[in-house]
Amino acid sequence: MARRLVPGTLAAFALLLPAHARAAGSLAVLGPAALGVAAASADDSASAYVVIRNASRTRVPISTDLVVEAPAGVALDAAPDPAWVDPGAHAVKITISGLKRLDRKVTAELIVRGGGQPVAEEVAITPVPHPEIRWALWIVVGSLAAGGAAYLAVALVVTGWLRHRRGRRGLAAPAPGPKWSFADSWSTNLTTVGAALGTVLGAATFPDTPHQIDKESLVRLNVLFGLLVVAAPFLFHVLRSPRRKAADDDSGLYGWNATLLLASSLTLAAVLGELLTLALLSWELLDGGADAELAVAGASAAMALAAYYFLVTMPWVASTNWAVRKRKRKEHAARFAAGFAEPAPEVVEDVPVELHWTLP
Repeated sequence: MARRLVPGTLAAFALLLPAHARAAGSLAVLGPAALGVAAASADDSASAYVVIRNASRTRVPISTDLVVEAPAGVALDAAPDPAWVDPGAHAVKITISGLKRLDRKVTAELIVRGGGQPVAEEVAITPVPHPEIRWALWIVVGSLAAGGAAYLAVALVVTGWLRHRRGRRGLAAPAPGPKWSFADSWSTNLTTVGAALGTVLGAATFPDTPHQIDKESLVRLNVLFGLLVVAAPFLFHVLRSPRRKAADDDSGLYGWNATLLLASSLTLAAVLGELLTLALLSWELLDGGADAELAVAGASAAMALAAYYFLVTMPWVASTNWAVRKRKRKEHAARFAAGFAEPAPEVVEDVPVELHWTLP
C-alpha cells in the first residue's frame, strides 16, 4: 500500500508543503500530485492516506467519490475516515472498495466535497491478482501428494507381489547409491530444463494485474522444484543406517530399496510440479484462449507419461536384488578379462565393479 507513514507524521509534513495544494473554499489537498493505492492482498478494498487542510475555523464535514477514467463502466467506492476535517492539516484515511471489479491498473479522480467547491485528487489504483484458486499452494501440495501416492502404490506392488518372485527382494534389501545421469534420466533432464525455462519465461512482461498468479510466485515455484531434484539423491545419502557394517560401505550397498524409491518419488513430484508451473505460466502469458489450452494439454500429456513411466519401471527397480546383480557383473568382468574362461572365485571377488541406480 502506498503511503505507509502514520497519519500524524503525514499531517506534520503537510504543513511544510506549500506546493501542490489543490484548494477549493476552505479545503485544500496537500501532498504529491498523484495518490497511489495498491491492494496488499486479494481483498476487495485498500486504503491510503490523503492530507487535507481546513483553512476555516470550524469543523467541515466531507464526502468522497471516485471517478474511474478507464475502463469505462467500472464503479469504485471511496469512503473517508473520519468524515470531517478539523481546522488545520489532517491525514484522512480513504478506503477504496470494489477492487475485484478491476483486471488492470487504472487511474481515477478522487473528489472531496465539503467547504465549497469540490477538490480533485488523481489516484493510481493497482489491484492484485484475485484467482479462484491459490495456485502456488496447490501446485506444491498436489505435486508432493502425487509423489507420495506413487510411493505407496509402488511399495504395495513390491511388498505384495514382486518380492515373492524369483530373484526379487523387498524394500528392506540393501541398495547402491544414485547416479545423476543426463544420458539415461529423462525425468531429471525434463525437470532441470523446465526449471531453467520457467525462470527465463519468468522474466517475460506480465500484465499489471495477472489473472491467476504473479511472476515472483512462478519464479519461486521453479526454483523450488529445481531444488527438489537436487535433494532427491541427497536424501538417499542422508538416510543411511547408523549401524551398517563397513563391508556394506565397501560394497557400495549402503542404502535400501525403500530410500531408493523415496528419492525417485521426490523426483517424480518435482517433475509434476514443474510441468504444472509451466502450464500455469503459459496460461498467464497467453491470456487463455486456444494457444493456452494447447499448452496446458501438452503439459498434461507430459505429466501422464511421467506418471506412467514411473509406475511401470519403479516396481522392478525397487525390488532389485543388488547384491546378486553386483556378483553377476563381477563374474562377467572376470570372464571378459580371462578371455571368457572360468575365473577363480578369488579373482572374481577382486574385480572392481561400481553399482548405481539412475534417477528415473
